[in-house]
Amino acid sequence: MEERSLRITGADRNFFNKISTTLTKLLIPTKIGINGMLISMKRNNLLKAFENYTKEDKSNYDEEELEKNMKQHILLI
Repeated sequence: MEERSLRITGADRNFFNKISTTLTKLLIPTKIGINGMLISMKRNNLLKAFENYTKEDKSNYDEEELEKNMKQHILLI
């Protein structure tokens, strides 16, 4: 018996589509790596801000001002 393969007739498989699909497949791991790096940078910045917040001499500030500064650090990240 003769084997027949299924064809996808609705998809436009021209030259530029093949190139863009290949580039997308190549860049997906790069995007994941860049996103992971950005998340790590933001996490490290938040940890440093919290560490500085806990080390600061709190006697010179009132609680509202400290919370306001901490919220600003979080919003910047």
